[in-house]
Amino acid sequence: MSQLSRLYRLGIGLSYSYIHTPLDCHRSAERSWARTLQAFLGRVIRFLIGKPPRVPKQSQIYSFLGFDRLSPQIFDSGFARHPRVDVDLAALFEQGPMESFEQIRAGIEQASPPTADTIYVFRWSRGLYGYGRHLTALLNRLDGERGNLRSLHLPENYRAARERWPMSSPFADTRTKVLVHLRKGDRVSFGLGGKVVRVYGMQVRVFDTIEQMQLETGAGHDTSLPHDTQRAVKLIERLYEEWGRENLSVVVISDGYARARRNTLRAMLRGGIPFHLWDLKQLLRDRGTLNSEFSVFKETLGAHLIVGEADENLYRSIHAVVSADIIVKNSGGFAFVINRLFNTPDRYAHIIDLNG
Repeated sequence: MSQLSRLYRLGIGLSYSYIHTPLDCHRSAERSWARTLQAFLGRVIRFLIGKPPRVPKQSQIYSFLGFDRLSPQIFDSGFARHPRVDVDLAALFEQGPMESFEQIRAGIEQASPPTADTIYVFRWSRGLYGYGRHLTALLNRLDGERGNLRSLHLPENYRAARERWPMSSPFADTRTKVLVHLRKGDRVSFGLGGKVVRVYGMQVRVFDTIEQMQLETGAGHDTSLPHDTQRAVKLIERLYEEWGRENLSVVVISDGYARARRNTLRAMLRGGIPFHLWDLKQLLRDRGTLNSEFSVFKETLGAHLIVGEADENLYRSIHAVVSADIIVKNSGGFAFVINRLFNTPDRYAHIIDLNG
């Protein structure tokens, strides 16, 4: 969602008109031997640690969000004969510093001169992450409402989607709604064999201490730390003391540790990280208790839990984020972006970042 926001604002800054295209995410192409190895490792991992969750069809997710109501759409008959040009934004930024929207537009149109019917297709690629701060600084120059996604009427479309696809809120309607989002699956660090394992997407590294990890990677705002859950517990306890437990309704959402453990096991089997046999045993022994640390929210604080990457959990988590009055988060922008995209400003949640 954050990539959608950035690319949309970039297009508006370039004075282009927006045509909605169903969002998609492709993995980079792999060689045949790599696919064979991946399939073999996948079978081993499923046997050892369990089957990964099925990824919901993107058409279902975007229908749930109300994106199918956006207009115009790329598949409208009026665009059938319009030429489409994929824009490699990362390659464009690699050519040299792009200091203005005019400079970027000139680079795009010099590489692919437009006609009256040309549709430029912007895609977020891995190479763009290296220019994220530069792009954000450029987008911040947009004046007022220019480039604001409110022109897409996402909150109204989301509410209309809930009429077609009802979703009950996990919050108590008469209380202040507090949502805790703990990202643990693809950006997390955890203890294993006296070491600290850091998982960042598919990248897995091992450090002697948390301090060493933070020094070498700068991890903090972008990585869940082992003590994040306890910090969130203490924060909710403090809110209970100050506001009264009877006045708050707390929901905790998390993707859980399953993906992090699978990626760690994959790195072990590939020889990507050093490990001892007892490390592997501990990883497998923890299979049934991966997410036990979240139980304190329910058992002690009376919170509602949505943990794991099942389809229904994704939809329930999105609706909880949209419904929240206060959001407590550790890393990543999922909760913040979803809450802002699908709410009007008067319904924006207050954000509390555990990492400051």
